Amino acid sequence: LSLILAVLAEALYTYFVSLPDVKRLLQTATNKNQKALTYRDAFKFHIPLATTSVITLLIRPFIERGLAEMPDATQALAAWPIIFSIILVMRSGGMAYQEVVISLNQSQEHHNILRGFTLRMGFGLSIFMAIFAFTPMIQFYNNIILDVPENLRNLVVIGSQAAVLIPVLTTFQSYLRALLILSDKTSAIYQSMTVGFALTIVVVFGGIAWGIHGIIAASLGLTLGQIVELALLYYNYHRQDNQLKRYWQSLALSASD
Repeated sequence: LSLILAVLAEALYTYFVSLPDVKRLLQTATNKNQKALTYRDAFKFHIPLATTSVITLLIRPFIERGLAEMPDATQALAAWPIIFSIILVMRSGGMAYQEVVISLNQSQEHHNILRGFTLRMGFGLSIFMAIFAFTPMIQFYNNIILDVPENLRNLVVIGSQAAVLIPVLTTFQSYLRALLILSDKTSAIYQSMTVGFALTIVVVFGGIAWGIHGIIAASLGLTLGQIVELALLYYNYHRQDNQLKRYWQSLALSASD
């Protein structure tokens, strides 16, 4: 009930705050040469964004299924939601970055600025997570804020420390996904996410089978899956045959008419 009320309140607040901007956009004259928006265009734009969130949430039950096979499954299953929430918070800035790049990447100059910002934000988020995970900050979070049971605190610390690369990887992924969307290469996004998802599951279950603690296997599985996904996104972006430049040219032509 509390979640429903929170979402409802957020929706109402967003609706009323956005009314002036929506009204202004509706009153803006449209370019006569601008291509009409179709449902197909809307789906093509939206599905990669939605799929990112679906994959992020879907990975959790698969990891928990692997943790359930451990001898100390109860402790691991109790600690993992705390670790997963820390990862989500730390990578949230990177996850939201995809929409930013799609909205602002309208020229080579914008592209260069966004590329520099991507590097700074990505490494900044991971550095902050490292500071959080390797300093008394995480002890304060576990002991004071959440009051985590004592037998789980070390697992939370270890799992968080093993996942410090995830924020920077998430940021770089969002950046490349946005560029591929603008380049009309969305199929490469699905392929990369599928491979990354599958590798994560294999590493988690394989690591547990080889005797690696499930919490470490889960964090490392997420990290390795994202590294491979990022590599595939980067490879496909560099095969997009100047599609991005053609997109910028089309924007420039529309603005000049």
